[in-house]
Amino acid sequence: MLEKMMPIGSVVRVDGIGSRVLICGHQQMKKGDEGHIYDYIGVSFPSGYTGSDEMILFDHSSILLIYFIGLRNQEQIEYMNAMAEALKAIN
Repeated sequence: MLEKMMPIGSVVRVDGIGSRVLICGHQQMKKGDEGHIYDYIGVSFPSGYTGSDEMILFDHSSILLIYFIGLRNQEQIEYMNAMAEALKAIN
């Protein structure tokens, strides 16, 4: 699954969200809903971060359209591999 994850900086259309979404993080939990780990956390694009109550949590399956793919380089690949190992340890 992680090999299919969009890198930070990607801009996507998410089901049920009216604006485009800029991905700014991976593997996040929502306070009060610790039973589910969301694939992504994002902010509205182009306005960006306007407050913690405006953060958008969503899963890869909710992505309807990809507008822009963020930077993929060796550093990003190593980060995704480390995240995969950490998730294996949790599960």
